[in-house]
Amino acid sequence: MNKGLLSGFACTICWGFSTVLTKAALSRLDPLALLMLQLLSSISFLCFLQTVSGLKLNLWGKSAFKKSLPGILQPGLAYVLGFIGLKLTSASNEVIICSSEGILIVFFAWLFLHERISWQLCALSALGICGTFLAISPQSAIAANVMLGNILLLIDVVLAALYSVASHNQLEDDEPLYLLTLHQLSALVLVGSVLLASIFFGVMSRNQGTVYDYVLAIICGITQFALPFWLYLIAIKELGAARTSIFLALPAVFTLLGAYVFLGERLSLMQCFGAFIAVFAVGGLGVLRDG
Repeated sequence: MNKGLLSGFACTICWGFSTVLTKAALSRLDPLALLMLQLLSSISFLCFLQTVSGLKLNLWGKSAFKKSLPGILQPGLAYVLGFIGLKLTSASNEVIICSSEGILIVFFAWLFLHERISWQLCALSALGICGTFLAISPQSAIAANVMLGNILLLIDVVLAALYSVASHNQLEDDEPLYLLTLHQLSALVLVGSVLLASIFFGVMSRNQGTVYDYVLAIICGITQFALPFWLYLIAIKELGAARTSIFLALPAVFTLLGAYVFLGERLSLMQCFGAFIAVFAVGGLGVLRDG
């Protein structure tokens, strides 16, 4: 197995199970506070990795600022909306919606990177979108809150797909580890600003988390932001943005399993059918790209 494939598989495992842990933490911690803590944890870990590997930490200047801008999309705006959405909906819905990111990446890669797109890709994209909407259909009395969470997650997916395409050209000149640190630093500034504003206006609720919750948040920061994003950028560098999109279907398997075992979440028959269609469609994209 080559470096790109191994990195792609590893990042999906991290993302899949970290979503379950984050959902558990969101039951007791404010989304913005949790995201801030996770980013701080992730950036500290990334700086440690760069120091150990001997890479230069050029985090200042016009060039570094320009390279950091994709981080405003993800994990900045995307995760601010994504964490709020995850708090309102289930971890199962979250991962099904996010599995459709691969479809958008293929479209944006065609639009901005001029990669070829066939009618088969268009058909699979339409199928995947239909499956996603079936899977996130509201099934409970609190459907209004759930649907709002789902809508926020859909916006999260669009921003994440744009991030993948925006990062593609940067990887030709810089190391993934260095770029990831810059991206997360810009996201940290954004999230910190929103957090301070929410505190000032009295929007943020008071956190009631325990020491265990904060330790869990720190661990999640590494397993959800540092390791998987680093591995994902390596995969993009080795395989390209469109081919790497196949791996975005796989976290659904690990998250649905973890949500079933640890969170007690269940899907209706219709939602299971929609999830199968969505994952099948994204998997088909990878087969077509290899063909």
